[in-house]
Amino acid sequence: MTNSIAELEDAKVILIVGSNTTHQHPIHGERILAAARKGAKPIVLDPRALHLSGFAAVFPRPRPGRAVAYLHGLLNVIISAG
Repeated sequence: MTNSIAELEDAKVILIVGSNTTHQHPIHGERILAAARKGAKPIVLDPRALHLSGFAAVFPRPRPGRAVAYLHGLLNVIISAG
């Protein structure tokens, strides 16, 4: 978690990597669901179909151990876009 819990509800995009957040951190999970209801775009990067996957704007399902490759690609896009 890199942001405060309160900031989640006002986020436009929330990236969830390898975490079953609604199960492991129910308070955080509820804030993410509230943000999704307000129009946030959750991105769930996990090989498992999780509860949050149903609310995800993007749900790539990398094979186990391949999430780092997705993150490297995301960083490449961010850096290339300036």
